[in-house]
Amino acid sequence: MIREGNMGTDRLETSAQGVVVGLYVGDQKGTLLTTPQPELTLNFEGVVGDSHAGFTRKADGRVPHFKRGTVIRNERQLSLVSVEELAEVASAMQLAQVLPQHPRQIAREPSTDEMQPQGRVSD
Repeated sequence: MIREGNMGTDRLETSAQGVVVGLYVGDQKGTLLTTPQPELTLNFEGVVGDSHAGFTRKADGRVPHFKRGTVIRNERQLSLVSVEELAEVASAMQLAQVLPQHPRQIAREPSTDEMQPQGRVSD
């Protein structure tokens, strides 16, 4: 819930709830492969052990206002994706399913039981 008020004196409050279906770390540098994890450790650099963690990174084609290779602030520390968003992407791409891990890592389709909630996230 977001409450509006005088930004100078009132506190802006937010809350969100969700169900954690899976946690993954991109620990194989230079690939899109991810590894499922039972838990993640976060710090100001991002997910500990993830190849995208760090305070800075080199600019690439996704940031055209910087020359490639320029050291810039790393804004890719953490990505949260909902099951609903993955379903929308799959539908838009006319695919049966989009999963959070790379397809080469999946020997078979996960069962419905495997996609059930494993934990909770609350503000």
